Amino acid sequence: MTGAPHTNEPAIDRPIFICGCHRTGTTLLQKSLSRHPSLDILPETKLLAWLYSPTNKVSRYEGDKLVGFLADRIGKINREWAKPDHEWRRDQLRESASSAPTRFANDRKIMRHVLAHATRQEPGVRVGEKTPLHIYHIPALLREFPDARIIITRRDLRAAYHSQSTRNTTGSLSYRPFGSVRFVASWLFAEHLAHRFVRQYKNSVRIVEYEGLVSEPDQTFKDLCAFVGIDYDDSLLDATVENSSFAGQSKGFTQDSIERWSTELPEQTIAELEQLASKAIQRAGYKLTQPATGGSLRTKLTRLALGAMCRVTAIMPRTVCYLWRDPRYARFGAYDPNRNVPSAPKRSPRIIVLGNHKSGTTAIGKLLAELGGLSSTIDFPRSRRREGYRLARGRLSINRVYARNEDLFSADLVKIPALTFAEPEIADFFAESKFVFVVRDPRDNIRSILNRRGISGRAKKLSYTKRLSQRLKGSPSFEASAWGGSSSGIVGALAQRWCRAVELYEQIQNRATLVRYEDFKADKQGVLTDLAETLGVERSGDVSGRLHHQFQPAGDNSASLVEFFGEANLAEIERICGPIMQRYGYKPVQRAAKDQA
Repeated sequence: MTGAPHTNEPAIDRPIFICGCHRTGTTLLQKSLSRHPSLDILPETKLLAWLYSPTNKVSRYEGDKLVGFLADRIGKINREWAKPDHEWRRDQLRESASSAPTRFANDRKIMRHVLAHATRQEPGVRVGEKTPLHIYHIPALLREFPDARIIITRRDLRAAYHSQSTRNTTGSLSYRPFGSVRFVASWLFAEHLAHRFVRQYKNSVRIVEYEGLVSEPDQTFKDLCAFVGIDYDDSLLDATVENSSFAGQSKGFTQDSIERWSTELPEQTIAELEQLASKAIQRAGYKLTQPATGGSLRTKLTRLALGAMCRVTAIMPRTVCYLWRDPRYARFGAYDPNRNVPSAPKRSPRIIVLGNHKSGTTAIGKLLAELGGLSSTIDFPRSRRREGYRLARGRLSINRVYARNEDLFSADLVKIPALTFAEPEIADFFAESKFVFVVRDPRDNIRSILNRRGISGRAKKLSYTKRLSQRLKGSPSFEASAWGGSSSGIVGALAQRWCRAVELYEQIQNRATLVRYEDFKADKQGVLTDLAETLGVERSGDVSGRLHHQFQPAGDNSASLVEFFGEANLAEIERICGPIMQRYGYKPVQRAAKDQA
């Protein structure tokens, strides 16, 4: 049986959907199946997670405008769609707007439209789509496509978490930053739903274990081909698939990833994961590294809360997905609460200075403005700092921030470090502005932040009063999960933030001028002169008497890095920042010490 088409949409013959928890092999499976000559599986769209709402708001939009909106924005939702290889898909989808219905009845009808118009238009080709979050929407998919085949991927929680924590962070919406508890919750929800749906829809839903896929791909694909109803083809074994945890590597079917977590994850993290999900790990067929224990009172309460949330998820999976989804969906999605604010600024600042906090952005921004006789905005006023926190967390879009603070952006030069974490959207929004990015050695940068806050470099966690203060302010500074990491320590969170800032800069580096703070300190006049020339700023002021002015309170740099941080915290910073910091000429202290020894 084939699902009934909506209005003039072509029928979709037995579509294939791939879903599951994040980091469980959905991308590997999607790319492998797409090599089959009779299959075309779309990269991740997140359509149902993106467009669903309990009140069905999607039905209020004009169909042609909504399809055009999707074609323009889908590359923001998933970086894979922005690649040149998929430009033809976006073009086909954009052209299909003219044949879209006046209104789509619901989000499932939009999925039907996308499957029909963004795939290969060839006879005999079966189509499908891969989105991990669609595991919450399986009943809805089967209502729309009764003959669909749904594949749920499964992977050892510890391996999946390791993949998440070591992935290459980017500004793409594809990867939400997870703390360990949040990731455990996502994995548990997916496991709970997988067991339920396999029982409920036994002829339509199949679980594929990642470990079996990479260790016995031949047998796994033969079983899958029989399940979806196609002939087996050797092209499925062409394992030149991008390993999406590590950018730039094409690992494909490698068994190294099965047990890598056991040697690379800290023992404390492994213990935490197992204490929170020991029963589910064992039920899925994986062994614990140590006997299951009850854990602390906090662990027990967290486990009870997770169990309750799993039961709620089973009752109303789509609503849980709607509440659980990344808040940045609102920034990109069709239900954008910012749709009534300007899509472009009335006037773009000539220059926007970006960089991590305490990296020298204030000194460079102020001196550059004085050198060129430019009006300037240096930081949010104290009364508006929460705007920056919400922007950094992804809870406000750059156009909303602009609309609420238009006066601040009327200056020639704007230096607000929080804008760094709005990249790459900020480059699109301020299309006429020139950007400067200031980078500083992460160890000195973090030391400066801690000195400013009166926190010891050897501290592991914030005191209760400082944690309370951070929560009341809404500041994400010391939350590793806000920056794409999982470290529970102070310096680990700040190291993740430094990495996040640099990685986001690299997405707009063709529009930005890089300034190393160390080069600026060594030759302030020379760097400012070169920077002004690069940016086209005419020198109309004399800053020679201001070059050594202290624009921010000076920190105590008398202690060496090892003395200030201690070996453990310094190692944590260099472990997290190492690959990136070396690209900018910052050498690890501890590795150099080992080499000398």
